[in-house]
Amino acid sequence: MGKLKQKFTTPLLQLYDINKNFVCNLTNRTLRNSAYSIKKKIPTNDVKTLTFSIPFDNEYIHANSCEYLIKFEFDWYIIKTVTLSSEDVTVLEVYCEDEFTISKTVLCEPVELIGCSPKEMFDGIMGATGDVTLNYEFKGTDIASYRSIITESEASCFENLIKMAEAFSAVIEMSTDKYGQKSI
Repeated sequence: MGKLKQKFTTPLLQLYDINKNFVCNLTNRTLRNSAYSIKKKIPTNDVKTLTFSIPFDNEYIHANSCEYLIKFEFDWYIIKTVTLSSEDVTVLEVYCEDEFTISKTVLCEPVELIGCSPKEMFDGIMGATGDVTLNYEFKGTDIASYRSIITESEASCFENLIKMAEAFSAVIEMSTDKYGQKSI
């Protein structure tokens, strides 16, 4: 029991390259330069963010680490910025966004989804992305009503999902299970 308790006293941050090849653990107590001040924010109907600090002289995170991936609690985050701390020049501040942020760059064809259930609307939005596959599954909902959304011009997949949430007066929740399956 003591071993299990000790294992989870420090959250595990893992660094991966852009092809999801493992590089290293960033929170290992045996590392001289471990990440600390780890903060995860989960805003309503927006992508999750992750921030942490790491010493400047670490061998893995540097200014060119943007777009590398961080795995934290089964979720994948993309490093967006690496900056020097304004309080201590020996510390790097790392800002990451949930992998779902990619959906903000994927444009959907105009959609006309009228009288649809949440599942039908989700499938319609994901089908309007053309050749791009985001690999998200619909997790489900307790909403049993039907709504409509119409977009007259191209919008991002993310914007269309937010319109869907507004139509149903709902909240979008993105998650990844321990097997790597992404769901909304």
